[in-house]
Amino acid sequence: MKRAEPSMGRSIFQLQIVRAVAALIVVVFHARNELNHRGFADPFPDLTIGAFGVDLFFVVSGFIMVVASERLFGRPGAAGPFLARRVLRIAPLYWAFTAAFALIALRLGHLPGQPRASLAHIVASFLFLPALRPEDGAYVPVYSLGWTLNYEMFFYVCFALTLRLARARAVAALSAALIGLVSVGRLVALPWPLFYWADPIVLEFMFGLWLGLAHRAGWRVPVRAGVALSLAALAGVAAYVPSIDSAQAWRGLAWGVPAAALVASALGMGASGTSWPARALTRLGDASFSLYLVHSALFIAIHDVVSRVTDPHRFDPVAYAVLLVAASVAAALALFRFFEAPVTRRLQAMVAPSPARSGGPRRDRDAAP
Repeated sequence: MKRAEPSMGRSIFQLQIVRAVAALIVVVFHARNELNHRGFADPFPDLTIGAFGVDLFFVVSGFIMVVASERLFGRPGAAGPFLARRVLRIAPLYWAFTAAFALIALRLGHLPGQPRASLAHIVASFLFLPALRPEDGAYVPVYSLGWTLNYEMFFYVCFALTLRLARARAVAALSAALIGLVSVGRLVALPWPLFYWADPIVLEFMFGLWLGLAHRAGWRVPVRAGVALSLAALAGVAAYVPSIDSAQAWRGLAWGVPAAALVASALGMGASGTSWPARALTRLGDASFSLYLVHSALFIAIHDVVSRVTDPHRFDPVAYAVLLVAASVAAALALFRFFEAPVTRRLQAMVAPSPARSGGPRRDRDAAP
């Protein structure tokens, strides 16, 4: 690795592109699953690799927490304002989708194509707690995409508890805690909800923490080495795909390490985002949280609307998949502009002082998935 002067703006530009790509591959992966679920002829190869977008998100989240929270480390009382801003960043949009699906579940007694939803399950979903669906034994929220946010909020709470420490000590302490939790979870049966959070996937946040620490120390991966590292990481991701179902417990390492390698490589590449593809991806990176949350609900809505007009199976499968992805991108950009960004900004201004006034991170919005 080479050493360079720390540059927050440069890293944010690159991470926004990583987030855009991560969200897009998740959407494409789910679009293919939607076609299978609706009985379309499947012209696509196995796109399970698209689930890797979540692992990229987790690594980026750990990185951003270290970099964007730089002025909070070592400050007594920083945990409360930090958590308030995190909740106000994540919760409003997610709660909106959860409320919509909860109302559907309560009215119909179940969600379309899913088992009955209980009141306890709905409450747990709002609280970011893992809740069991007795009918199928899955720990999935009412709005299923929220499973990643259950891990995100757990990480935020753990991170907040270390803010009293200096930055390097905080990263070391949190890393030790996460490794310890995962190790114990491999050896003994932990009680609820610890067993859920003891999944090795939480180690991906740790990888991001150390990348953030290295980044603030000025270390970068040279461009040529980054290209080779990226190719090796992608090969590792692809190699794990055939065993992901039978070896899911190893995902945090099998995909977490390549995700960290790709993020590290991205941080060392490119000086600016002036080209139109870079600008477009950066803009989509801003809306990546909206894209992640909106697409699943939109798939259901599109199928319902199309079914009222004609048989959806009259569409070419590729054309229908393109419709799903393109509509999701358009909806995400609109949702970010007219709901996510203004609502988050207003709520954070009401509850917590702005970063500019408090000395906190100026790019706090970039910390979300």
